[in-house]
Amino acid sequence: MQSLADAYSEDGRGELEAFMVVEADRISVVRLADAGRRSAELFFHPGMALSRIRRLKQGGVDQMVEAMGISSGDHVLDCTIGLASDAIVSSWVVGSRGRVVGVEVSPVLSIITREGLTSYTEADPDVLDAMRRIEVVASDHLDYLRSCADKSFDVVSFDPMFREPVTSSAGIAPIRPWACHTPLSVEALSEACRVARRRVVVKDRADGDELDKLGVGHKIGAKKSRQEYGVIFVEGERWD
Repeated sequence: MQSLADAYSEDGRGELEAFMVVEADRISVVRLADAGRRSAELFFHPGMALSRIRRLKQGGVDQMVEAMGISSGDHVLDCTIGLASDAIVSSWVVGSRGRVVGVEVSPVLSIITREGLTSYTEADPDVLDAMRRIEVVASDHLDYLRSCADKSFDVVSFDPMFREPVTSSAGIAPIRPWACHTPLSVEALSEACRVARRRVVVKDRADGDELDKLGVGHKIGAKKSRQEYGVIFVEGERWD
């Protein structure tokens, strides 16, 4: 029996990199180069979003929510949505009166995430509602920011791929081959400051130097956390 990769190659279309599997309950993409590894199959999952929302429901604190300073009714632009774990938390916090738009430059990730947010069912009804409200835009974030009016979102956030990966994070491994690894640019940050009404937030490794390179001085992060958030206050806000 001929393999899918061999058949594809013999058909004159070059080397097959991956294939998409469409099932009744999910869509996934499988990379042949990673066959047999955890990173081989990419499919939608909410990651830590469900446990983070559960903690918020119990009165706990979420680092990202604290850094973003968001609440019910806010409008959030997530410039690097990925599989939408952060966007789901944001959407739950801002509620039905708010708005969350997620931008993703990777066509593969944007398809997986858009379909996943509309079809995932293993969560509480209020969380599923939050997922369904998220708007996914397949675009380069700088292009999208340029198209936005001044002060059109309360908060603009970035979670670029870390230059040095957190190798212990199994959840990020399938995303990495498909994600954009271009560092966040000063131009994009400047556009974000134009578009944001209150804050621009950038995530980095706790031991990273991207925030320093970008000139983001205000930082928040728990002592034992693997990441920290840099915050730019657009219109005079300060920490409480």
